[in-house]
Amino acid sequence: MTVYLVDFENVRSTGLAGVETLSCEDRVVIFYSKNADSLTFDAHKLLSKSSAEIETFMISKGGKNSLDFQLSTYLGYLVMENNYENIVIISHDKGFLFAISFWEENKEKCSANIFLRTSIEGYLNNEPFVEKVEEENHEEESEGNTAEDTYKEKKEEFSRLIIAPRKNIYDRSRSIVSRYSQYSPIKDKRSSKNDKGRRRTVEADVKLNLARNVQYLVGDRYEKEDVSLLIEMIDKSKNKQELYEMLVSKRGQELGHDMYVAIKSRYKNLKKNRI
Repeated sequence: MTVYLVDFENVRSTGLAGVETLSCEDRVVIFYSKNADSLTFDAHKLLSKSSAEIETFMISKGGKNSLDFQLSTYLGYLVMENNYENIVIISHDKGFLFAISFWEENKEKCSANIFLRTSIEGYLNNEPFVEKVEEENHEEESEGNTAEDTYKEKKEEFSRLIIAPRKNIYDRSRSIVSRYSQYSPIKDKRSSKNDKGRRRTVEADVKLNLARNVQYLVGDRYEKEDVSLLIEMIDKSKNKQELYEMLVSKRGQELGHDMYVAIKSRYKNLKKNRI
């Protein structure tokens, strides 16, 4: 028997894909809130075709992440009830991995197999969990802010990050960017007449500035080799999604995700050689 705990606020109707194939021995528990309380017509059709037991919980109280906390509480209840062989959490939120890890470390108290997937169909097809990365548009003005407010906020942020120098971080960055020293601009006047030489000089400056900018943003947060890898991955990647996948591949889900979050809001500017 399998029970599916659906974080509907996170996955919406797409997370219910595959529900129509479940049997009468399966159970689907949908957690939703006033922020997400409507199904698509297709989702209604899928639920009506399903033989599984369908149950819903309306989360009406609490602030941010309240649904996650209550779903996790229900997960603990199901584990101790010990009626299900498999428990599947349907969500894009990787925070549930910590709850799963807890029960894996306490196997003597948990006989169920617990999984995290982004849809019922994904679990049935044995697809791995992949966290969803949202592209953020930082050029848009926040709701309720005037253009003048937005301008002031950006100006203050620019002053904090650029105008107010942090000398200790730039000093530390020298050890990171030293690997690019071989590309230092060539001072030989004859090389300025050579297009290939000029291109190489420009590329070297871009790499040097990228290294300094990344080091400036992350400070002492990571080890030197991790910062060096981050610089390399930003330089090679074509977009945020590709950068995220490269970092997770090289440094694992937890550290790779953390490194991505640390610079994602500045990714476009870093690629344009400015913070």
